[in-house]
Amino acid sequence: MNQPNGSTRSVLLPNRKNLWLVILLGVLTAFDPLTIDMYLPAFNSIQKDMNTHISLVELSCPPNK
Repeated sequence: MNQPNGSTRSVLLPNRKNLWLVILLGVLTAFDPLTIDMYLPAFNSIQKDMNTHISLVELSCPPNK
């Protein structure tokens, strides 16, 4: 893509101003699987600590998309 000053720039690469946003969104996307992997094994501990039934603990986990 030609810029007004005559330089050529790739459309696929964001400019430096928006690069932090792309990196931030990438990092935030990686947190979803990580948090689920830490949360699910703790169900039994949560059930014992809260003195409740495991099905009620399962309600705290959102359904799959």
